[in-house]
Amino acid sequence: IKKFNTANAAPKTKDGGIKALHDWTLDNLINVAYEAGAIELDIKKFSHDLKDFRNYIHPRQQVIQKFNPDSHTAEISWKVLQATIASLCGQRHK
Repeated sequence: IKKFNTANAAPKTKDGGIKALHDWTLDNLINVAYEAGAIELDIKKFSHDLKDFRNYIHPRQQVIQKFNPDSHTAEISWKVLQATIASLCGQRHK
């Protein structure tokens, strides 16, 4: 946790301290994980894109955007998750 809390990308409080981990956004977690070397650049980039897909969990958003995720969309998301887990477990080549 020290490695994450000392990262430049770690979110700050108004007084300049580091926010408690439970107050970090997904964006914060992705950026700090990359800076700390826990994930690679490809995972960082795909994770930010995948983060934007979270809104499609709401059917209204799907209708507004005229987007119908299918099994291929789910497979892409699953692959990003698998690669992230492999990175965090040290199973990817660095």
